[in-house]
Amino acid sequence: MPDHMIQGTAVELSWRTARKLRRWSLLVVTSMAMMVVGATGASIWLQRNEAIAAHPKATSENAASNLDDGTSQQAVESIETADRVLNAFGTVPNPVNEATTNPTAKQGLTQAAPRDDWALQVFFVLFGAVSVLAAVAMLARYVAGQIDHMEQAKLTTARKNAELETAHRQLDAALANISLGVCFFDGDKKLVVSNQKYREIYNLPAEVALPGTPVMDLMDHLFASDRSPRIRRDQYIYLRDKMVDSGKPHQTVVELMSGQSISVRHQPMPDGGWISTHEDITERQQADLHIRFLAHHDGLTGLANRALFIEELDSAVAGLSRQQQTFAVFMIDLDRFKNVNDTLGHPAGDQLLREAAQRLKSALCETDVLARLGGDEFAIIQAGEDEPREKAAGLAERILAIMREPFDIGSKLISVGASIGIALVSDMAKSSDILKMADLALYEVKAKGRSDFRFFEAAMLAALNDRRVLEDQLRVAIARGEFELHYQAMIDVSTGRQAGFEALVRWNRPDGGCVMPDRFIPLAEETGLIVPLGEWILRRACADAAQWPAHIKVSVNLSPVQLAHPDLLRSILRALADSSLSPQRLELEITETALFKNDADCTKLISELKTLGISIALDDFGTGYSSLSYLTMIAFDKIKIDRSFTMNMIARADCAAIVAAVVALGHSLKTQTVAEGVETEQQLAILREAGVTMVQGYLFGRPCPVSALLPDDRSNSHLFAKAA
Repeated sequence: MPDHMIQGTAVELSWRTARKLRRWSLLVVTSMAMMVVGATGASIWLQRNEAIAAHPKATSENAASNLDDGTSQQAVESIETADRVLNAFGTVPNPVNEATTNPTAKQGLTQAAPRDDWALQVFFVLFGAVSVLAAVAMLARYVAGQIDHMEQAKLTTARKNAELETAHRQLDAALANISLGVCFFDGDKKLVVSNQKYREIYNLPAEVALPGTPVMDLMDHLFASDRSPRIRRDQYIYLRDKMVDSGKPHQTVVELMSGQSISVRHQPMPDGGWISTHEDITERQQADLHIRFLAHHDGLTGLANRALFIEELDSAVAGLSRQQQTFAVFMIDLDRFKNVNDTLGHPAGDQLLREAAQRLKSALCETDVLARLGGDEFAIIQAGEDEPREKAAGLAERILAIMREPFDIGSKLISVGASIGIALVSDMAKSSDILKMADLALYEVKAKGRSDFRFFEAAMLAALNDRRVLEDQLRVAIARGEFELHYQAMIDVSTGRQAGFEALVRWNRPDGGCVMPDRFIPLAEETGLIVPLGEWILRRACADAAQWPAHIKVSVNLSPVQLAHPDLLRSILRALADSSLSPQRLELEITETALFKNDADCTKLISELKTLGISIALDDFGTGYSSLSYLTMIAFDKIKIDRSFTMNMIARADCAAIVAAVVALGHSLKTQTVAEGVETEQQLAILREAGVTMVQGYLFGRPCPVSALLPDDRSNSHLFAKAA
């Protein structure tokens, strides 16, 4: 416990004792006064009697006649003085005066004097004795009270000392266990108390931080160690004194040379001293910095996230008014990224994203901003250049080149590539509009085959608006049933007979217009509307095929979106059940692209479909990813040669070689082959010679509705004739 607290307690006890002493002093003085009065009265009365006894004639009556007698005169004056004093007490009768004023009493003065003297003697003796006894009693009570109060004061002092000692121990324990460093300086800027935590924070030895140590001595030791503040000594002292002199609490963070961050709070005291607390917040600040970093950066790649990218884009737009320099915004998608996740797993996909981010960084300048917006989507802000279009095209070419290089992921080489959309910004615009422009350019690249770049053009925005209108109309058309199926025959080359029909959807608008599949099918796949549309196609095709001869199959195309949908198998089974069509008469066509996008799930689904008796055809073989591994994993019933090879096989030897190779591959795998796009008899002759199993094309008729395909008895004799 500090000395000033103990001294304050002692002063309080002394004041209480002094107050009690004053009270008892008054009692003692009163008792002594009573004793003095009694003794004085008794003494005066005795002197008067002695004077009367020595001069019996010295009375008031004969005092005038004996004035010449000096002794008698002196005795008379003594008696009169005694009488006045005794009369002042108001208790002692004066027989002399009474005899003088009362003639009747004068006569009996001589006879009554002895008796009255004895009574007065007894009175004064008793009065004096009583006074003495009262004074002694009061004094004894005072002494007893003082002894009692001294004992109580001793007990109080002992209790207070015990309380002070307990408080002292509690304070020491609190200071020792508190998580903050605490120090207290008095008005003379000397240390009063500090705890161990304070000394640990600043690496102060215990002998340096003793009570009474001047603050400047502590500063000398502090600035000689590695725990000194990062600012100069005089600056630190000036700031601290300024905070103390302000008389107001103040909090600040002090950065130490050791790298620590200390939160210091000063609480000025009225006497010019202060109490300060010191907390090491280094870990907290690092955690806060990490949280703020995560709030603005991608956790996987460490790049800026969408929120920070938007802030940077807004800043770049605001800078247009000052710098007047056009800048470019890039939207970048990795091609075939989903297949990496599906085939190699998400850890491999994450590693690919990290390495792609590093490659993109290597292509940029320091002033450029790179961000990951989500998934495999990246964005770049290219700082303003004198020739923005040429600079942007150059950067796009560099990115395409480095992204074409294979990635080594888990000891496997993976090629993905990238598609890039670019928007040049020269005028004030909203960030959302700029990103939309770059995204439209990226969409254009994807629509044209990927692995390239495009600049945004105003026509793309018009196309987007048309696309939105078409999407709305497509939704309404599905709800209203504005679609119908047309069928194109597949001819068995060996017999010239119809072996089956491929179902092709057509959209007939109420206004009489017809929308071709190449316009609305990609839109339906992007928007997910292909799922309800595909279900309708399956139901309609199965219902139509149920009316055909038993040897004729119906072939229905499945999109990648349908293959990924969990209800596809249920939809197929429902369509077969509702139409009572045998599963052996249903054939499903799947493209290589669909297999590539859904490779992880397709094998199991196709196995289940084949178990039911449904045939599976590999459509557009040679135009997609052309992985022969699919032919070993899945037992396809047919391989369909794309029309691009069939139509060019006469003019181009390479196309003819590909057709021959596919036919030979089909024979080896005991799989039927179908050539699409047959339009001339010369093409048909070459295909027959090559050994194609079936042919399909305008040579045998254009796609037509079911009513035109099967008139009357549902036969197509004109097709047989052409096939012959």
